[in-house]
Amino acid sequence: MNVTIRPLTITDAATSYKWRNDPKVWEYTETHPDKEITPEIETEWIIDVLKKKNEMRFAICVDDGLGPVYVGNVQLTEIDGDTAQFHIFIGAKEYWGRGVGSLATEKILQLAEHELGLKTVWLEVNCNHAKARRVYERCGFASEGIASHNYTIRMAKRFDGQRQFETVELENKLCNEKPMRDWKTYWNSIDTQQGKKNDWASLLQQVERTINKKPINDAQFKIVYERIVMALSLEKNDVVLDLCCGNGAVTEKIANYVDSITGVDFSQPLLDVANTLKSNNVNYICGSVLDDSLVKLIKNRKFKKVYMNTGLQHFAENDFSKLLDNFLMLSAPKAIFFITDIPEKKNLRVFYNTEERLKEYYERTANGTEAIGTWWDREFLVETAMKKGLILEALDQSADSQMSHYRFDAMIYKDKQF
Repeated sequence: MNVTIRPLTITDAATSYKWRNDPKVWEYTETHPDKEITPEIETEWIIDVLKKKNEMRFAICVDDGLGPVYVGNVQLTEIDGDTAQFHIFIGAKEYWGRGVGSLATEKILQLAEHELGLKTVWLEVNCNHAKARRVYERCGFASEGIASHNYTIRMAKRFDGQRQFETVELENKLCNEKPMRDWKTYWNSIDTQQGKKNDWASLLQQVERTINKKPINDAQFKIVYERIVMALSLEKNDVVLDLCCGNGAVTEKIANYVDSITGVDFSQPLLDVANTLKSNNVNYICGSVLDDSLVKLIKNRKFKKVYMNTGLQHFAENDFSKLLDNFLMLSAPKAIFFITDIPEKKNLRVFYNTEERLKEYYERTANGTEAIGTWWDREFLVETAMKKGLILEALDQSADSQMSHYRFDAMIYKDKQF
């Protein structure tokens, strides 16, 4: 297979107008045609864009031995000084998955660097389009954060390449062996006096419910605990289990909505803080949510409503199966288990949105001091739950949550029909 690019021509409209009318081609794009595109409309559009002096548009052609076939477009737009924006699409779907996009991208990047002398080529990509992101990363693009549109990431290829090379080297060095931080030691060594100041800000700071290293504000905190209340449909007669309760900041808020609540955490220092604030309907237990002994510690009680708030990130992937085993043992028939604020693996580069931050992430992961912990894949959680006879539904967070751009929630159902 030989992939080439050539200047776009007016006669290409006879083929490309068909792609404009295929919604599958535009599934992950920010804009798409809002009416049927005719050959005449496509021709007028090509005539117009070819007049623009700050754009260079090319046809992607594939030759499998029978002559070149026009399969898509690739272009540089907004050429300004030493920068330009990159766009690509493969309209002929029979060529998807054959590496055509990667080869065409490499060719236009060579042109950008060696013929145009550009220093930076940038693009915007839908954060849910994982395949495209992987292609761009292989071609040397790196995430530079959230773009101006929802669910869109800005990526850039910088031809000096030094910082990108360092980041890629760190990423390759880690491979799939990412040492977990010793979270028990970490949480047992915290400053317990900070949380005993009897104000919510100090409690949230202590358990790192922060944005830009400052405690989330009252409005965001309310979103956190009210999301749990609504997801579990909590009522005054409910008996609830809070796994990984920490210093009880959220537990105490939830206690206002239910009959009683039991909080479990493996950090005695955090529970010491929690007990200074404890309401009459709250009980705290020190133990690991992964231990078999937890059932005995809870005295064989069964719960219909269980939640874990911002806790899953502190577990390794192979811990999730055991967590579900304990949920099954601790829960009553038809129980539900709500897990909040799960860092989503595909959005890691949305959070670590500069080369400096990404490099720091890889360095800290390599030495076991990464601040967030495990980033999770939705499909992995769904499939692991299914193996246990459970149904897991991954949930997007509402836009009013300041962490919704890189975290999601999950609801797990026991005894629900598939």
